[in-house]
Amino acid sequence: MKLLITIVLATFCLPIFAQHVSQNMELALRGQDYTKLKEVMTTENLTLESCFKQESIFIKIITNNNVELFNSALQDAQINATCGDKSPLMYAVLAYNEKMVKALLENGANKSFLSKEELTAKQYAEKTQYKPVLELFK
Repeated sequence: MKLLITIVLATFCLPIFAQHVSQNMELALRGQDYTKLKEVMTTENLTLESCFKQESIFIKIITNNNVELFNSALQDAQINATCGDKSPLMYAVLAYNEKMVKALLENGANKSFLSKEELTAKQYAEKTQYKPVLELFK
């Protein structure tokens, strides 16, 4: 019975809570202009931590490997905020982006956060075997 209730709630409630990325936001995320991104976020009443399915705007910047936006957004972002099961640090590790990983670590990213798979960012780095990122966890 509990399973049935969970399925029904998930089917009807998740679409209500999961926001969709607007065309303006998509364009701003592809660009390099953080001022433009902030304008779109303000217009749409969003923050860097606003969730779209399993990713925040900040995580989308990381997964897009948009270094320019990342560097600009870093000081405004809550670097340990998650929408899904992985932290921004984990996404940077999985994007093989040592500059972002280094910047997140230098700014206090939580290295001990556990994903749903019960892995830390360091363990994801070990799984990727990408040496430049692995070195940052020593």
